[in-house]
Parts: sequence; structure tokens; C-alpha cells
Amino acid sequence: MRFLSFTKLKIVTVVVSALGIVTFVALCSSNNPVTVKVAAGSFRGGAEIYAQSCARCHGADGRARTAKGKQVGASDFTSSEWEPDVERDTRIVTKGKGSMPSFKRKLTPADIAAVIAYIRRFKS
Repeated sequence: MRFLSFTKLKIVTVVVSALGIVTFVALCSSNNPVTVKVAAGSFRGGAEIYAQSCARCHGADGRARTAKGKQVGASDFTSSEWEPDVERDTRIVTKGKGSMPSFKRKLTPADIAAVIAYIRRFKS
């Protein structure tokens, strides 16, 4: 049995991740709520990324009632004032906004897509 070289495996992983992001964006472009199932291992789960990178300000429940969240005016993802918007939310996570830092160098595009998909669940 012949295995892929590490370089070829990385290329395959990048291509599969990119296809997943394109599919995710296409599915989320409609105004209809969508459930996106992601192949296991294609990228870190949105919940894990959220817990590590977002919960300090936005809270585990997405309500931004943490001390840091109140201090910086973090968005409450359960509020009627916040509506999920994949393009806007991706831009904010990538570039930052106000007190929120940019995650461009900390998260991959696939990680950002996963966390954006995850925060949508707070509106349920």
C-alpha cells in the first residue's frame, strides 16, 4: 500500500477545506437557516474555536455578559439586534472591529467558517 507524501496530503487537505468553505458560503448565502454537516477532521470544530477565542468576551452562552464582554461592548449573539450574516461576520472575525482583535493570523479560513457556523446556533 502506498501512502501520500506529507506535502501531497497537505495539498489535499487545503483543497478539501477550500471546497468545504465554498459550499458553506453558498449554502449560507440564502436567507433560509441551514444546517451544515462537516466531515470529521476537516477542521477544528466551531465550538472548540469559540471556547478558546470568543467566549472570554461573548460568553459561553453568546450573551456577552462576561466582565470583558461588558467592558468592550461585545455583541450579544442572542439579541434581536444581532442577525447572522456570513459575509459580515467573516469580515469582522478576520479583520476585527472596535475592541475585537483580528483573528486573521490566529485562525485559518476553515476555522473562521466553523466558528461563524457555530455562533448561528445562539439565535435558536
